[in-house]
Amino acid sequence: MDQYLNIFANLKPSLLQIQKLITAVAYVMGVHFLIKGVGALKHAGEMRSQMSQGHSMKEPIFYLVTGSMLIYLPTAISVFLTTVFGSDDILQYNQLRSSNPIINTMFGAAGVFGEDMVLFIQIIGLVAFVRGWMMIAKSASQGGHQQGGFGKGMMHVFGGVMAINIVSTLNVINETLFG
Repeated sequence: MDQYLNIFANLKPSLLQIQKLITAVAYVMGVHFLIKGVGALKHAGEMRSQMSQGHSMKEPIFYLVTGSMLIYLPTAISVFLTTVFGSDDILQYNQLRSSNPIINTMFGAAGVFGEDMVLFIQIIGLVAFVRGWMMIAKSASQGGHQQGGFGKGMMHVFGGVMAINIVSTLNVINETLFG
């Protein structure tokens, strides 16, 4: 068991830098989607002036919303956390309330993995959140060729929010299943 503790302890400094890298990539992709959204708006305006009826406003709106969410990533995550959990505090590590010995052993205040495992799961949640917005943007430009792109993207966003606040997620699951 000590080898697993060492792995997570050694990964912790790298995971903090990976979190910053993911955020930076999200900012760049947000700018890209905003530029693409403005270009799609320009194209839609040109089509309207030529009396074309075949162009939808779905694509530019999705690109602009996705770009905005990625540029304002910390605020977007805070809004989603507040919507789902009623609080945007993800540092509820010491507030794990569980009578379940498995959850206490893994994530409790005196847990085996503790903070390092929580940070690892939060990184996975951040990746899922950003990937979800990428999938939503992609669903706008596909023209309906693949069904369910928007739904898959929203599930990634929701799952990412749940993983970013893994301690509250575990509290909700624990209270729901074990009372």
